[in-house]
Amino acid sequence: KGTIFFEFRPVTELFEEQVKLHPEKCAVVSGKESFTYAQLNERANRIANALVEKGVRRETIVGVVLERCCDFYAVRQGILKAGGAFAVATPDYPDEGSGNFEDSGAPFIITTKKIAEERRELFAKLPCTVLLIEELLENENTENPQVKIGEHDLCYCIYTSGSTGK
Repeated sequence: KGTIFFEFRPVTELFEEQVKLHPEKCAVVSGKESFTYAQLNERANRIANALVEKGVRRETIVGVVLERCCDFYAVRQGILKAGGAFAVATPDYPDEGSGNFEDSGAPFIITTKKIAEERRELFAKLPCTVLLIEELLENENTENPQVKIGEHDLCYCIYTSGSTGK
């Protein structure tokens, strides 16, 4: 009986494999909206390539303030494809929770134009650049980014209040 070794493969690579195998299969559904694997991958690549152009590198934490929708998943996948890690907050998170983005050192927050307008005062207090998903999706580069992702790279940052309330 031998030893079994498992090869590390980033989730982005595994996702791209599914895109090749099942491009027209449904990948995500939210309400009445849905994306195939090919559509989700194209949107994620637009976002990823835009983020790389803006300076996102391996383990750069990017804040995400979006409603749960199909593009929420495209943004998360795009951040990972850029080599970054995501920290998520709902659009109605309390102002005192904004310290999480400061603590994480996130240089960017991705949101929609509508949410950015609704939370303008809060976002103005943060030391982050607000990126609008509508503008990121305008990026014409739909190719898979060539970013090397390491086995121990950060991919997700989560905050809980625990016993401290912070």
